[in-house]
Amino acid sequence: DAKHRSKEMAVAMLHIAELHHARGDLSQALSMTSNTVQLLQQARRKLHDDHHAFDAHYSTLLEQETKGLLLMGSLRHELCEPSLAQAAFTQAASVIQYHLSVSQHMASADASARALTSSGCSNGMQASASTLCPMLEVSKLLSQLHCAPEA
Repeated sequence: DAKHRSKEMAVAMLHIAELHHARGDLSQALSMTSNTVQLLQQARRKLHDDHHAFDAHYSTLLEQETKGLLLMGSLRHELCEPSLAQAAFTQAASVIQYHLSVSQHMASADASARALTSSGCSNGMQASASTLCPMLEVSKLLSQLHCAPEA
């Protein structure tokens, strides 16, 4: 399926970016990471537009996009671009915060969401929150310019 292929391609690209980073080729790592984040954002927005914002595939894309943004921020710091690093960290925090707030709002406002919770269908959302909440805290910490160099 095309959604699965695009996700797998983006994950592979992110791994390649990490390899470039490990080799010390920061500009290539940044370029690859930037392309990967754009690909993940497009795929995630398409799913959101198609009203699949709470399925497991969407959550996986969101997690990978966040990892890419965190890597992009790290690379920007290594390249002595602190304001661009802060922007990447802030964007990661914003994306996660938006997803978590919308999912909480939907769960509390929609009676059918409560019914899904009791049937166990929301386990993907709970698992997503358990992964995304720590990523949100790290992103928020790193987006505070005075904290990022120490982290």
